[in-house]
Amino acid sequence: MAVAVLQLHGTPWIGSDYGHDSVFFLTDPSTPDIPLSEPAYVSRTFITVKSTSTDLSVVSEGRKFTKNALLFGLGVSLMELTYGRRLLAMARPDELDSHGNVLPGTEVRVANRLLADFQSRELDRFAEVVASCVHSELGSPLKSSLDDEKFRALFIRRVIRPLQQDYELIAPAG
Repeated sequence: MAVAVLQLHGTPWIGSDYGHDSVFFLTDPSTPDIPLSEPAYVSRTFITVKSTSTDLSVVSEGRKFTKNALLFGLGVSLMELTYGRRLLAMARPDELDSHGNVLPGTEVRVANRLLADFQSRELDRFAEVVASCVHSELGSPLKSSLDDEKFRALFIRRVIRPLQQDYELIAPAG
């Protein structure tokens, strides 16, 4: 997923609203909720899945408060894959309005709250990558665009390589 974000950022294929619905995993029809091992695809015509009545414009509005909405979306997607649930499904009542609806900052608040638990659940490198994505912080406080060559290099070093190392650790080539 991280490589797809790097390769496709700035194209019509991936926008700043990148998230769970932007990734398609092949599944067996008998177990549609369990993805086959690989590959994952990013598709322009995304398969619609049953989702909550969340207004996506509210979520997109909240992502404007992040340094890099695309990087934040990657972090959220990685968290959702780990938890096996949508991030907004894990929102607490105090992160929603009085009617239980998502607010512009709900997604950011839930992601930040879950990061503490995330570190105890996951491999250190993976948890660090997710935290870096959620905080849109890769070690360059002034640059946060994948259009910037130095930021792309940081993205490769701080996101793609650690994810690759963890993948090789849990699924060694053999």
